[in-house]
Amino acid sequence: MDETIVCFGCVTARTDKHGKRLTRAGLRHLVRPARRTFPQMPGVAFHGWSHDRSPATLALIRYANQLAVEEYPDRPAGGVP
Repeated sequence: MDETIVCFGCVTARTDKHGKRLTRAGLRHLVRPARRTFPQMPGVAFHGWSHDRSPATLALIRYANQLAVEEYPDRPAGGVP
């Protein structure tokens, strides 16, 4: 795991086919347990969907980046400026 970065999927505020929506709490639920379970993992990744540039989605993408910085402070961060 020391060279593996897990990609959790697409960050969008749109509802999925089951009517569910990703939230800040949902992002935390993905990132924080991964960090605790695999402390040697160098980071996490998310994919942003270019067709959804809504303010809600951009806010989620920024929050995903913030979580990555908080959980992996010794790693470079990317994301939406």
